[in-house]
Amino acid sequence: MKRKLLILLATVSMIGFSCKKIDFPLPKKLCQIKQIIRNGGPVLSGTFDYEYNNERLLTNLTFTFGAQEILTFEYDNHDRPIIIHGIAETDHLFYQNNLLVRVDRFDFNNQLLEQVFLTYDNRKRLIERKGNVMGFVLTRYEYEGHSKNPKRKLLYRPSSTAAVNSGLDNVVNQLNEQELQLQIIYEYEYDNKINPQATLIGQPVSPFYFGQEFPLDRFEPIPENNIVHQKFLTLSGGAFVRYMEYFVSYEYENNYPVKENHRKLSYNPDPSIPPRENFAEATYAYECKN
Repeated sequence: MKRKLLILLATVSMIGFSCKKIDFPLPKKLCQIKQIIRNGGPVLSGTFDYEYNNERLLTNLTFTFGAQEILTFEYDNHDRPIIIHGIAETDHLFYQNNLLVRVDRFDFNNQLLEQVFLTYDNRKRLIERKGNVMGFVLTRYEYEGHSKNPKRKLLYRPSSTAAVNSGLDNVVNQLNEQELQLQIIYEYEYDNKINPQATLIGQPVSPFYFGQEFPLDRFEPIPENNIVHQKFLTLSGGAFVRYMEYFVSYEYENNYPVKENHRKLSYNPDPSIPPRENFAEATYAYECKN
């Protein structure tokens, strides 16, 4: 069974479980991400370290961004993660038709803190996530054609601040969607090489924050390819305006990125003021098998 999974990983991304025409050349080796070192961002500098068991399933993920956090993973007999243990919180994952549909987060006293609900289209692509992330209680994802790379990400929050402060259950489960307002739009462009996160066997969505804008964001779609351009739009004065932009380039070995160069532009509301520029880089190391 595991050998079949490894062969599948070498030919298609492990984001979903349906077969499709691949968008990148086949790698000569089967590699899984072992370490990511980020210098300068895009949000914080830090390191991700990955550990696997003999079945190539992720068992421990250590990330250090100011403070160290260790996630440990438990799997069911279908090689699906069902519990993710953190330092102070534990996530329980629930599946339906082999798709992750709900995540319950508990504190160290086993008290329910929050829930995430996930919805998919008929191609098993994540299209909606309900769950409170820094006040945004609904996130939607849009795609083009057969691609599993999100083209746009839409973040909604209640128009009333009091609604957010009334508690997660009220916000996520009871709030009418007509009361939500689209506040932020992300737009993406990709290369045609292998995304390091897509080498994680059995992970249906990203189980951790990977370095976009919000450090608390989790359970995102895992694109098959790597982001080369990302535009951030925010609602201002009744219209959406660009407030940030990322330009990313990569160096590759055997279709796997080994280095990332990152340029970030932050725009001033006054268009006469030039955008602020920041630069960052990341290096990627892999554990490979022939």
